[in-house]
Amino acid sequence: MSRAEDDVGCMAPEGDSAGITGRDCEADPAPTGWSEWDSVVYLLGCPILRAKKALRFVNVERLSIDWEGLGEASEVWSHGERLMVALAHDLWNSCGGLSMREFAATLDDANFSQALRAIELARGRRDSRIVRVIDQSGGGL
Repeated sequence: MSRAEDDVGCMAPEGDSAGITGRDCEADPAPTGWSEWDSVVYLLGCPILRAKKALRFVNVERLSIDWEGLGEASEVWSHGERLMVALAHDLWNSCGGLSMREFAATLDDANFSQALRAIELARGRRDSRIVRVIDQSGGGL
């Protein structure tokens, strides 16, 4: 495999400021049907956290997450990256300490959409799409 092929979708071989490289980028774990697990793994595999190799804290065989290790690693990450970790932790066991206002005000459109998709997965709606709510007068809410 060429160096370019090895780094597809990951960090450059020299790594980022935290020394994380793309040489051994993880594959996405398959969905299990367990909504908490699937939503968290989806978030940790999103591009913003894939670049930080957040999936290295996922133990697929034990269906567990090393939250302590992920928390320590994410201390030096950007505010948005830490918010995505907080959302993942909150979806897992309500311990993420997430401020929805901060969440809504901080994430860019792509990461906000991915976060909403993870929330859909946590609700057990694998095939649903975010639906615009229409009030009875026909206006959008």
